[in-house]
Amino acid sequence: MEQQVISNFLNSPGILGLGLIEGDARPYFVGVDQALTFQLKSALSQGIQQVISTTPPAFDSFNFRFAQQ
Repeated sequence: MEQQVISNFLNSPGILGLGLIEGDARPYFVGVDQALTFQLKSALSQGIQQVISTTPPAFDSFNFRFAQQ
């Protein structure tokens, strides 16, 4: 993604951060990354991957809340 697209997304009302997760690669977080340790980032990415992989295809959006964020 281009940096400007990510900046515009993060400046949208109600958006606090962004996580890029792909398979076993280290997750990349923007926005909420200052409040998360490496262990919390790993736990968050595993939880998100588990939810997405077990959700029926009919779902078209998600709202994740983590650590009061």
